[in-house]
Amino acid sequence: MFGKVRQFLDLPNSHKLIFTKISLIVPLVELGIKTFGFKRTFNLLKRFTKKTKKPVANPTLIINRHRNFLYLYSKQFPFFGKCLAQSLTLWVLLQNKSINTDLRFGMKKENNKFLAHAWLEYDGKPLATEEEQKENYLSFNESILTKIAK
Repeated sequence: MFGKVRQFLDLPNSHKLIFTKISLIVPLVELGIKTFGFKRTFNLLKRFTKKTKKPVANPTLIINRHRNFLYLYSKQFPFFGKCLAQSLTLWVLLQNKSINTDLRFGMKKENNKFLAHAWLEYDGKPLATEEEQKENYLSFNESILTKIAK
């Protein structure tokens, strides 16, 4: 336990801030989805996005950093925030860095049960960890965010 705290304290302040934002936003988004539904929660999140005016020099670096901290969060707190809450959290954080992503929903059948999954894509590529990429979900053709904006 103390080793993980020490690792966190040794991080640069900018990295601590990313992890702290993720740790706060994911549970709130999960609660919002369960309480108010997806659309109302998404519309509320849109109010908290503020794009920076200057273009991002290296979006891949920022995406990977945020994605990796989200992955660490999900490993430390697996019971707080399902894939949809995590994807929306990552979407908000990247929007605030002027990085546009698409939210995707997919489904698959496994052991006679339908399973659903949500993830973000950047330039048509999923922002998923190695584990998630192994699972094949049939995706809807259009980004969910495009549908909501209509």
